[in-house]
Amino acid sequence: GGFRSFNNQFTGSFIRMSADGLVDESFMPSVSSQFVDSGITEIIVLENNQIVIGGNLNFVSNEIRNGIAILNDDGSIDPSFDLNLNENVIIRSLNLTNENNLVYAGNIGFNEGGFVSMSDLSGNNIESFEVTYDFGSTSLEAAAIMPASNLVLVSVVGSGNAPNKVIQFNTDGSLRDDTSITSSGSSSASVIFP
Repeated sequence: GGFRSFNNQFTGSFIRMSADGLVDESFMPSVSSQFVDSGITEIIVLENNQIVIGGNLNFVSNEIRNGIAILNDDGSIDPSFDLNLNENVIIRSLNLTNENNLVYAGNIGFNEGGFVSMSDLSGNNIESFEVTYDFGSTSLEAAAIMPASNLVLVSVVGSGNAPNKVIQFNTDGSLRDDTSITSSGSSSASVIFP
């Protein structure tokens, strides 16, 4: 999250707690961003106990990691994983495919539109997955993987006259369906149930 302390103790925005509610003081990665409202919004714990974090972040444990980083079980950064993302990237969603590839989605800055991409857990882009959809100025809010098919579902919130949408992408990133959703008022977050 965007917090900096827990029980009057500096945490660097990410803590691990034991079952009895005590903070694990040996696990203290620091997370920061160029933006005021920095923080981790997505967490995936991998089978090997590494932790994938995503959100509005630029530095993890004093290393440049824009948007996404992988932490080792002790909280140190995995130096082999670096996607070299733009410093303005804000990750809104992290998902693992059936093949253990990482699908990540988010926005570039606060007003520059969204993107969806895929990499392996070594930080290599999956070239066979290419989304060329023009998100325009809409805000990408959530994404999910359909477990049986690896279809990627993305929810975007329109701004101005742009509609809210749910978009489906095939496993190669090509567009499968683009559905506008009519709603009264505005929406600031979406959850997709695969």
